[in-house]
Amino acid sequence: MDPAALAATAVAVLLPYLHQLAGRVTERTADALSDSGLPKVQQLYQALKERLRPGSYAGNVLEGAEERPDSEGRQQALGAALAEELERDPDFAADVERLIAQAQEPGGATFSVTDSGAVAGRDVVQRGRNVAGRDLTIGTSGAQTGTSGREESAADTD
Repeated sequence: MDPAALAATAVAVLLPYLHQLAGRVTERTADALSDSGLPKVQQLYQALKERLRPGSYAGNVLEGAEERPDSEGRQQALGAALAEELERDPDFAADVERLIAQAQEPGGATFSVTDSGAVAGRDVVQRGRNVAGRDLTIGTSGAQTGTSGREESAADTD
């Protein structure tokens, strides 16, 4: 996998964990970081934390993403800094790719949330634990990496 794509995938896998670190864990994010998936994501995080040392540019970027994981700019900066590190060291890139694959195995922390606007003029069929008066899909997905995952639809429209 090319370094930029690998870095983007690593950031996407880490985001729920970074939210947890920042103390902004929603109930659904906490569910996604199940006991089986959390150690795998922690391993990825620790590998990045060891490589992106505090005081270095990349380390400062990681700290910024830890402080404000919702910031799209900080996510992009982390992806760019990580891509540089991955390009510089193919062995580190292979380790990160392996850790991402482990974190995305069934039971891992990869998930997707898709939300769209109001539905008017049609019937709404609601199923599952999380239902709303709009399209809302919450479930595991490997769409970002090209792997297949299980989608759980919380509310579907006809």
